[in-house]
Amino acid sequence: SRIASTPQYQNMTIRNWRTTTRLLSLLDERSTAQGA
Repeated sequence: SRIASTPQYQNMTIRNWRTTTRLLSLLDERSTAQGA
């Protein structure tokens, strides 16, 4: 699609992916700290 090729959309996607991976890593650290 034409929208997905725009720089604004790509920047938004990258930012969301970074936020997602950061949240996942935070949850991962928390679960391992609890010994779950």
